[in-house]
Amino acid sequence: MPLLARELGMTAPTARSALNHMVEFGVIEEMSGKKRDKVYVYRKYLDILEEGAEPFRAESRE
Repeated sequence: MPLLARELGMTAPTARSALNHMVEFGVIEEMSGKKRDKVYVYRKYLDILEEGAEPFRAESRE
């Protein structure tokens, strides 16, 4: 939270509140599952980027 607050020029509680509102409104979602150093994503943007993409699979060398 300190990085977000510093980058946005606001206090940590204000940044946390704004982040929580964006989660509540479905704008972003937390995807790390951590208590600290959480990672948030804009799901609609990721869905667009992932559309038609298949996961990379390493070929086995037998």
